[in-house]
Amino acid sequence: MSFERFLNERLPDALRDPPPDADPEVVKAARQYHRGKAAHDYLIGEAQARARYAALPEVVSPQLRDAASRALSTMAAANVHMDGTFESILNSAASGAWPAASGTKPITNALKAAEQALNERRLAEQAQVTAEHDKPIITVPVSFSAKGMRFPAGTYAIEHEQLAELETWRQGMEAQRQAAGWDDLTSLGFNQWPPFRIETAQPVGAQSP
Repeated sequence: MSFERFLNERLPDALRDPPPDADPEVVKAARQYHRGKAAHDYLIGEAQARARYAALPEVVSPQLRDAASRALSTMAAANVHMDGTFESILNSAASGAWPAASGTKPITNALKAAEQALNERRLAEQAQVTAEHDKPIITVPVSFSAKGMRFPAGTYAIEHEQLAELETWRQGMEAQRQAAGWDDLTSLGFNQWPPFRIETAQPVGAQSP
């Protein structure tokens, strides 16, 4: 509580709204006296509160401090972010500055939130790896373009939708070749047909184009 609020709450009605016939000098002196006494009481109260706080036993055990420090380090290394309030609690606990009067529950809640954030990141990364592994793989000997997409030479993963479009495009081109009576599609710039091959397994390190 600020001193001005402390003073206002304790101001007698006679000084807050003095009688109309009261001597202004007397009212002024009384208010100054009341302000000085309130300042004395305020400082004494603040000192007593600090003394009581300092006498409280430490509640943040070394185990909790270490757990908070590990959680912060792990999140920083994984570039994981969490609610700012929880992060502030962990920082205070790790540095030993967490107020004993606040208890340990906020710290344990912050540790649970950190664990949840890290687990969510791990699950998201695992889902991404699984999604990449399930993608079809194609081998392209010579780069080519089709359906508005360019496929550089190499072996890599593509989306299932892309493969479906490629297959539709390939079938259309072969139908066009047969209808025109062509032996191949060299006249359209394809020295090798089809210009891609679908692999049955994903090679190590396969990347999307």
